[in-house]
Amino acid sequence: MTADTHSQLPSFICVGGAKCGTTSLYEYLRSHPEVFLTEQKELHYFSYPDLEKRPEGPGMRAVLKGLISTEDQYRAQFSSMKPGAVAGDISPSYLNEEHAPERIEALLGKDVKIIILLRDPVERVISQYMHLRRAAREALPLKDALAEEPNRIDKNWGDMWHYRASAYAADRVERYINRFGAENVLVVLSDDLRTHPKETVQDICRFIGVSADYHFDAGQEFNRSGLPKSRFVARLVDASPLANMAKAILPRRLGAIIKRKLQEMNTGEKEAISETLRAQLKQDYANEIVRLEEILGRKTGWQ
Repeated sequence: MTADTHSQLPSFICVGGAKCGTTSLYEYLRSHPEVFLTEQKELHYFSYPDLEKRPEGPGMRAVLKGLISTEDQYRAQFSSMKPGAVAGDISPSYLNEEHAPERIEALLGKDVKIIILLRDPVERVISQYMHLRRAAREALPLKDALAEEPNRIDKNWGDMWHYRASAYAADRVERYINRFGAENVLVVLSDDLRTHPKETVQDICRFIGVSADYHFDAGQEFNRSGLPKSRFVARLVDASPLANMAKAILPRRLGAIIKRKLQEMNTGEKEAISETLRAQLKQDYANEIVRLEEILGRKTGWQ
């Protein structure tokens, strides 16, 4: 079974990782006339059986209610795509979940194109932490949150609180390469997407089989993190029953725009992270970076 026998299903999947530029990639590709992306940015269908086992943490149950949990729901997301369009699914949780690759293959076949966005693990840890700080879903300083991480994992807190564990990418990248073949896996460094967006997106377009000659706005910053000016507002617009109600009432795209604007207005300065903690994290990931570079056959510039 291959993806091209299912014209109403994706032929490419961006499997993550979280806080590595998936929001920017979604916005860039959705403006492409040959690409179809669902109104709901992240579906998380292929990881849902794992995610639902970890429902703890502030707002996590509300998040789970908004995800796609059945094949019928998943297929319905692509029912409005035009003939000939190239459809994609951008869901950052697919990279971390062990069984997501086999579920992707079972529905979409071995020839589906896999895109993986990777970021310096130290910067990813900090950004993932700041993402939850912005949403008022993390109350602890980063050092304390890292110390509490093993206890939270034992208590089935969601993956976004797995700050340190989530940033290990080498085994996860290798898992996708082994299952789908190196020719069907494109690894993109988020540094390249940020500093050279046009050239990087053109490479991605060629990889998924669409024209690389189109214009997109690369000047806008998406998903900026920082401390919330109001924790009350932050919790209302992110992972709350009210936010879920708004999603059910408003058109998905309009709701996303409103949420983004409210978050931008409510986002303040970033929390200062000590150089001592940064240095410790850099040391923790040193061997991981070496192994990843061996798998990729190139340097990342993170050392």
